[in-house]
Amino acid sequence: MSNIDREDIYELNELEKVIDIENIPYEKLMGIFIGFIIDELITKYNLEKLNIDNETETMIMHYAYQGKAFLDKRITTEELFKERISAWRKYKGLKDNSASNKLLRIVVCCLYDKEAAEFDRYGSEMDLELYFSLLMDLGKGFCNQFRYYLQKNWSEYK
Repeated sequence: MSNIDREDIYELNELEKVIDIENIPYEKLMGIFIGFIIDELITKYNLEKLNIDNETETMIMHYAYQGKAFLDKRITTEELFKERISAWRKYKGLKDNSASNKLLRIVVCCLYDKEAAEFDRYGSEMDLELYFSLLMDLGKGFCNQFRYYLQKNWSEYK
């Protein structure tokens, strides 16, 4: 399979043409990840397309808002850690390869503080690669949707 066939690699390469992804600060990257989940990923259309029930939608939104609360300094690192552990436990309880399982895995990316993510060591590129890969696992078109969201909202997160 060539890189052009891999939506995650293609969209990341397209993004690199317009944004210096290696130097995106942690707070900005997490804000973009969370914003995409809340504003674009968890829409009525996508939820119906993925056959996601209300309980799963509520769970995904809860964890996304916990990531946002951490960025907004409304919860502590310890509280974020507890939310991440809770999310991982729920993830393990879901049917493998279900859309619910895949969505929860995407939102778990937003539940790591800078230190736990080893962001200073690995930087934003690795997190972006993971996020794109998880979106590709969710289904065709989500990587493209994320890239456009990031480019459109780039200045908002500066």
